[in-house]
Amino acid sequence: MTIFRPANATQSIRIISRYNVGTVTLTVRNEGDKTYQVFNDLATIILNGYMTISFSKTVLEGESFEIEVKDGAYILFRGKAFSTSQTDLENYKINL
Repeated sequence: MTIFRPANATQSIRIISRYNVGTVTLTVRNEGDKTYQVFNDLATIILNGYMTISFSKTVLEGESFEIEVKDGAYILFRGKAFSTSQTDLENYKINL
């Protein structure tokens, strides 16, 4: 699962892609209010088998998302994301 930080305007996701490409399309769907945002032609950084994608999005604490990374019509990755400002993710608590 990808973690978004509410304090940051720039978010990053790090994935293992089905194959490596230079630019991708990212769709972020908010599971709470069913809205989505599409980011086209995002540059990727590939290092040690991981693809990193950065984009600008403001999120609120506790929101959950579905994310999809595509290269044209081909899906490279599908997954979930959650926004939290907690730093100790292994001992994550819903109620602080």
